[in-house]
Amino acid sequence: MDKKCKFCKKTLLEDQLEITSGIATCTHCSAVFEIEDCGNAEKKRLKEEVTLPAEFTVEKYKTVLTLKYNWNSSIFKGLWVVAILVLYLLLGPILESQDIFTLKKFYSNLADAFFAISAAYGALAILVNKSVIRVTSFSIDIDHKPLPWPGNKSIKSKDIDQIYCKVKVHHGSGASKGYTYEVHASMREGMPVKLISGLPESDQALFLEQEIEKFLKIEDKWVAGEMD
Repeated sequence: MDKKCKFCKKTLLEDQLEITSGIATCTHCSAVFEIEDCGNAEKKRLKEEVTLPAEFTVEKYKTVLTLKYNWNSSIFKGLWVVAILVLYLLLGPILESQDIFTLKKFYSNLADAFFAISAAYGALAILVNKSVIRVTSFSIDIDHKPLPWPGNKSIKSKDIDQIYCKVKVHHGSGASKGYTYEVHASMREGMPVKLISGLPESDQALFLEQEIEKFLKIEDKWVAGEMD
């Protein structure tokens, strides 16, 4: 529904509406006023359609929506080389060590081996894994496969109030920062549920939100704490 100025009654454009603060500014008569019926929990979103990201495939039927996210995106392509290098640098000296079975050396080697193998496993998962999000009117099921990975879950669709996105800030050395994106479900009762995390691009998270809400016929509204 078009929003109109409370004073001059002319139609407001999207860029005149500040949805997150509930304020409208009319360029016709310069009035500034609160948008009616826009409490925080009920604010309608004015968002552009997000196109299909390259890392996603979509299969849609009448009763099932399946979204597949390929982890092997451009941001991760070199990590498996780093992991193999770490594996070689840490395990090489261990295998060549003459006192590998002394108690002190054993625990030190065990820690190094665990770190190296974990790094290699993570890099291999990035190369071969996919996140599969299956949406029906009964549930949202999320599986990371084929290699086992934390985060598999299932929630009932009828318990979901909203789907929304959050940004996570990663602090590096000095003032450097990195960002990844998450998709959450706000539940009708209880705490929100994190559906998927670690997405390198905001459009990937927004696409998931858009498609899940569209399929489940959830009207998109603003949620406290979601990314702009």
